[in-house]
Amino acid sequence: MKITFKLFFLFCFLAGSTSSALLAQQHASEANQSFAMGLESTPGHLKLTGLTGCAFKELNFTLLTDDDELVSAYGMEKENDQTSKSNPTLANFLIRIQRTAEGIQLERVRGTAWERLSFNCPNQRCVQKISFLGME
Repeated sequence: MKITFKLFFLFCFLAGSTSSALLAQQHASEANQSFAMGLESTPGHLKLTGLTGCAFKELNFTLLTDDDELVSAYGMEKENDQTSKSNPTLANFLIRIQRTAEGIQLERVRGTAWERLSFNCPNQRCVQKISFLGME
């Protein structure tokens, strides 16, 4: 009887440890995907505000029609310098932002649920929230 109780206790302990480890891994994976940023477009200028999952608080840069910029959770990236950065508290995304004649287009390089997003910007100033799942 004592051996059965000890085996039962050991089984429960191991099962709990395994499920806790799997939950922790799942949460780390979800955190690695979760991000949100504000995007504000004015003529020739773009401002990104990191809301969650980003190391940057604010990025400001010039973006003219047909220009593009690569952005990750760490900020602006160069095409040939996409070194592997890993921080479990930051999202692992890389997106290409391009200004078109109609507005703004975003293209996933990695780490988003969407492939492409675009929105028209008929006024002088447009504001849009972007996340792992798309536009909010």
